[in-house]
Amino acid sequence: MAAPPEPSGSGTSEIQSIARPTLRVRVSRAEAGSLDRRSSLSGVVRAFRRAQIAAETAGRVIERRAEPGDRVASGDPVLTLDDSRLHLALEEARANLAAREVDLAEAARERERGEGLYARQAISEKRRDEIEFAVRRSSSARDLADAALRRAQRNLADTRIAAPFAGSVEAVHVDVGDYVRPGTPVADLIDLSRARLQSGITGAEATHFAVGDAATALFEDLGGLGFEGVVRSVGRVADPGTGTYPLEIWLDNDGGKLREGMVASVSLTADAGSEAADAALVPQSALVRRDGRLSIFVVGEADREPRV
Repeated sequence: MAAPPEPSGSGTSEIQSIARPTLRVRVSRAEAGSLDRRSSLSGVVRAFRRAQIAAETAGRVIERRAEPGDRVASGDPVLTLDDSRLHLALEEARANLAAREVDLAEAARERERGEGLYARQAISEKRRDEIEFAVRRSSSARDLADAALRRAQRNLADTRIAAPFAGSVEAVHVDVGDYVRPGTPVADLIDLSRARLQSGITGAEATHFAVGDAATALFEDLGGLGFEGVVRSVGRVADPGTGTYPLEIWLDNDGGKLREGMVASVSLTADAGSEAADAALVPQSALVRRDGRLSIFVVGEADREPRV
């Protein structure tokens, strides 16, 4: 590639010819390669998972099993509620189910006797139907009692409020002695084994970047420590407030240094793809603006041949 030389000129017979010095140019060879698309932006760390744990049954708190900052595994207890009344309800449900099973067994025996009597025409068809309906009612009552027993068992189990996933307890909202009802928030749990880095990009950037593109996040709060990640999602609906499209990058939080709310400087690199690999790369210094357009001079048969 060559920068354009200044053409030499000659004057008329009245004007003395002025010789202009020949410009020396440097020729570079165009090379095939890929042109990466890069972009720099900022992003905010969000927990990979977050849950506000709520009570699922009513009761009084008798023990805080976890405190803010504690690490818990999935299923570990966070709070324990008083279960004395629920133990009584469970025993009552078991007794009720046993009684309903006795009623059903008695109704089944009555039906067996009724079928024999009906076969000998000792009872009417109406009486036989009444016996059959009694069996069905007893069966339904037994099913209701069984459901009540399972509900009592579930209520008792719910007095042990457990973590739904492995993570860190961020806050506990109740103390020993507090009375909670179903739906009462009792604790906050976050999972930062991985982190979601959320940012926004312009419409032009959104057309170039895709799921799977590489990203590097640098955190000033961590002394410039860098984390490698990948683009997980690129939004298709712009934020009405900023006009940008939401971008989410997943980062591995090895060492647990990332905290929610940290801000990162993010460098994105788009996958160039097979088409960009066929591009001809030239030095930026070889570009010449002609008539408002960028051109390069290609050394050809005429020594200098401008190409747009």
